[in-house]
Amino acid sequence: MEKETAFNMGYDDYPDYAASQFEPGSSLANFYSTGWATARMHESPACYYKSDSYPYGDRQPYKVRMLATVQSDLPYMTLAETAVQGEVYEVYTNSHGALSVYLPCGEKLGVKPGGFEIVEWY
Repeated sequence: MEKETAFNMGYDDYPDYAASQFEPGSSLANFYSTGWATARMHESPACYYKSDSYPYGDRQPYKVRMLATVQSDLPYMTLAETAVQGEVYEVYTNSHGALSVYLPCGEKLGVKPGGFEIVEWY
């Protein structure tokens, strides 16, 4: 497959090609060449940089179980955009450790510390 085609189809489908697009030995090249990159994980800023206040050390949360039902305060959000108590969700983590859950509808919903327990790590 030609590089242009692989590039257009996305890095996650072609991790070897993706790794070749970055400086050899760089954190991004290593990230893609290990084969554990997923579409959602590489969207999280914590994959690339963790601030001094990042609470999880060298690890990054992958899935959480909700301890309470959480719904957005925004008036245009629907009931479909609710994280339900007891359900497990993949998460987005910013560089300071704040989490948002990926909802089935494709939206992200921020959750407060204490409203979830981490059940799986990258």
